[in-house]
Amino acid sequence: MNAAEHADAANADPPGPKPMEPYRHDAALVPVLAQLADVACQDAADPHDAGWRVDQLAAQQSPPVQRPAAAVLFHTFLYSLYCEEVPQAGAKLEPLEGPSYLPTSLRESTQDMRELWLALTDQLTHPVARARVFDIVFTLRLMANSRDAAERAARAYLDAVGGSQRAQVQANGVVRAWTLARSVGLATLEQEINAVMLGMVEDLLDRDEHPYAVVPMLCALISPSRGKTAEDIDLRVDALLDRTLHAYPQTHVIKDVAAVVRKRAAADAARVEDANRVLINAMMAEADAAVDPLVIRTHLADAASEARRWNIKDLEDDAIARLQTAPKVQWESVEFGMTVPAPLFDLYMPGFDQATDWQEALNIWFNTSAPSGNLQTNVETTRQVLDASVFHQILTTIVFRDGDLPARKLADQDDVFMRELARTEARQMNIYGLILARGLHEIRFRFGIPTQNELAEFLGSTGTHLELAKALATAIQLYWVELYDASTHMAAPKVEPAVRAVLLKLNEPIYKAAVGDTSGQFPGLGVLLDRLEQLGLNHDWLRFLRTFLLADGYNVRNLVAHGYLNNIGYINAALAVMPRDVVPVWSGDGLS
Repeated sequence: MNAAEHADAANADPPGPKPMEPYRHDAALVPVLAQLADVACQDAADPHDAGWRVDQLAAQQSPPVQRPAAAVLFHTFLYSLYCEEVPQAGAKLEPLEGPSYLPTSLRESTQDMRELWLALTDQLTHPVARARVFDIVFTLRLMANSRDAAERAARAYLDAVGGSQRAQVQANGVVRAWTLARSVGLATLEQEINAVMLGMVEDLLDRDEHPYAVVPMLCALISPSRGKTAEDIDLRVDALLDRTLHAYPQTHVIKDVAAVVRKRAAADAARVEDANRVLINAMMAEADAAVDPLVIRTHLADAASEARRWNIKDLEDDAIARLQTAPKVQWESVEFGMTVPAPLFDLYMPGFDQATDWQEALNIWFNTSAPSGNLQTNVETTRQVLDASVFHQILTTIVFRDGDLPARKLADQDDVFMRELARTEARQMNIYGLILARGLHEIRFRFGIPTQNELAEFLGSTGTHLELAKALATAIQLYWVELYDASTHMAAPKVEPAVRAVLLKLNEPIYKAAVGDTSGQFPGLGVLLDRLEQLGLNHDWLRFLRTFLLADGYNVRNLVAHGYLNNIGYINAALAVMPRDVVPVWSGDGLS
């Protein structure tokens, strides 16, 4: 191959299908494309269905419609109507802007696409096609008379009622028609649409159709017209609203309908309470129908929470009583044994094996890094876990506490991340806690158990306050005689007074002064740790304290304080003794 042939080969088109050419508007093709759109909509269950028919029908035209033109029609039918979140009223055509591959967002559409949409307005006959194109033309303000475009789109949506489209699609179209009419001040048309919606809601309830064909229309019907008040709304709306509240058994539906009732009847406390009671009773009915203990407890906890939210005391008490006696959860656990490799032990506590007395060994033990591991590494690991987990992205996390009672529902992504971060740190604490426990056992085996005075003197020599040194010496002795519960109950509560003492020594303004009848007090450990973080305490140790002591993780401090922590293992007991070196605080030498 000579140089010229090499150049030709380099410039040749790559193998495989060529990318589709962009659409170039041709007015001569408009009647053909209008006919194609109308045929695609015949007997279609929704606009998306019509869109997927376009390619097949385009090839059957004579001559066949070229792919770029067919692609514009395909995109035209792939836009979607989205109703506002209940109880807000209205519907919008999306995607309007921003990155979107299928379909192209409306504001990213080319000029040629816009010219075709505008040209199709005079050619289309099928109401589904007319509604979609006129809606696009109105949304992008392609006609000089936008009010006329809105009215023609709205009337096309009304014309589609009773056709082949699914009930929910027809309902969304009517709500969109209502939105368009209100947006341009077409009061007479709005009243026509309200009448259509009243008839549709009644018919859908009679036929027990999809609830979310009903709810968006009710949201619109309870919204007064411009210049009107809530009193001007047709009384039939209230009757349909009350009927809908009792028509569907699903809790998520009743929850939305109750929200509509609250908005409609804000001044009618009895009616609002009735809606709330229907919702709470539905939640408890779901619990009755459930079999799995976790599901039962979750439904009852939701019912109690909802009753408390709306101050319905009798139902709250009923839900709580049933929750407390719900079937026990059969937790499944996996047990495994682990031997700490000697290199890992030496890496975490360098020089420990060469220590010549218990003081040297204990000093090395106390000066290890945070058992929860490096915060930055844990954050990166947690992100990787969550990014790779489909379940975390689609499911709601519920945290259970003592007695298998649901304590918290994590709906916010930040809450889910912090919960998973605590789990990552807990896995690290299990590993390094095992090393720390082995270290304490080896000190006892190699050097025996020092007296309390010897231990307190040693701890005091590092700068620890005398009273704290005595308490910690007792905790370590209790550990060495394998009284792990007693050791933890002695050590864990001492962290908070130690942290408070250092902040007072630094004269940090932490005390909350009395206001009125409220007594003055010091804040809890969580707030105190926040202040230490501001002062620059090591982030790794702060995370260990939070995860081990507070409700973010093990919640040891609270469980000890209320007498709920029993049968503590040797690993957690070793972690409870560990914070002596966390609070350099205790040494009085500053936060280093």
